[in-house]
Amino acid sequence: MIVITTLLILHLFFGMLNENLKSRVPSILTGIVLAMAALLFTVGIRDNSDWKMYYYFFKLGNEETDLMFVLLAKLFKSAGFEFADLYMFHMVSIVVLFFLFISRYTRNAFYVVLLYFLLDFVHLTNQIRYYFGFPILMLGLYYLFSAKRYTVSVLLIILSLLFHKGLFMLLLFIPAYYLIPAKRFITMMLWFSAALVLLIVLVVRFGVGLSLEHFDSYLGREYESSLVGGLFNALPYLTYLGFILVEHYRLNRHNPDLLSDPQNRLLMKLSFFPLVFLPASFLLQILGHRYILPFSIFWIIYYLMLIRDLSEKTRFLKMLLFGTVHFVALCSIYIFPDYFLPENHYLKELESTIKSIPYLKALIFKWL
Repeated sequence: MIVITTLLILHLFFGMLNENLKSRVPSILTGIVLAMAALLFTVGIRDNSDWKMYYYFFKLGNEETDLMFVLLAKLFKSAGFEFADLYMFHMVSIVVLFFLFISRYTRNAFYVVLLYFLLDFVHLTNQIRYYFGFPILMLGLYYLFSAKRYTVSVLLIILSLLFHKGLFMLLLFIPAYYLIPAKRFITMMLWFSAALVLLIVLVVRFGVGLSLEHFDSYLGREYESSLVGGLFNALPYLTYLGFILVEHYRLNRHNPDLLSDPQNRLLMKLSFFPLVFLPASFLLQILGHRYILPFSIFWIIYYLMLIRDLSEKTRFLKMLLFGTVHFVALCSIYIFPDYFLPENHYLKELESTIKSIPYLKALIFKWL
């Protein structure tokens, strides 16, 4: 609790600093410091829940996994490197790519990235193929919709799918963006989410998922969540989506021209596209981990955009309110499970991951 509170105070202070100062120097400096901290907590990892799986892929030359991992594994092995070096390469690349694509939307990368790493650190450091491909795909969407550089966009999108085939589900955003107007976007996402729930139930109940390549590990009956467990797992993104939905309607009502800007409209649609997967994630938690929580990046950026033109005092109060949402979401990940669940799997995985980093184990856990 003390650690979460301290980090959120720093998060608010430097976030407000970067928002209010015209100079880009504080944004650059805080971004550099955060990037160094992110690398400190990632590149030295030597064990996590997926480590052994990737290690065996690397050692045995398994070619049934995603193409880019296979190619990188062959390249690193031929150069005499170990799996730890390949993992380090993934972590450095992921951190750089996240900063790169976030900088396309906001200069306040510190505010966005710090919170995102607090929310999704365990999944990001475990699912290295998916999280290598995710920021590449997001860059591809940026070049498609904002920069209008279609060749670059297509190449990036293809590259992202070579890192992880599961990212193809997110390509549904492209027709949704073009075909559904902003005023009806949220409503239509909710309608589609109801249809997806029915589809997931049929797939799981009748075992169709077991015949689908790549998803066969996640669409069997043993991966179903209880509704209560699924709702508890979804608390972090339910908290954010509920808050952002209310603020979206409230602030757009006061400033109806906000969504006339193409960049703002893109951020809005990216923010609420994950609603498609929300009800289904109560049944299959992997949907929340893969297709909802990573979009918290856009919830944060979109909210910063919504309050950008408010007075300095009002903007501070709004960010303070947003800080309360951050606090509730982080507590639902790190604190609440200790009181309501037999075991806090996320916190346990976080501790074991950080303890696998020799210099952090000596620095942090020596005094605990």
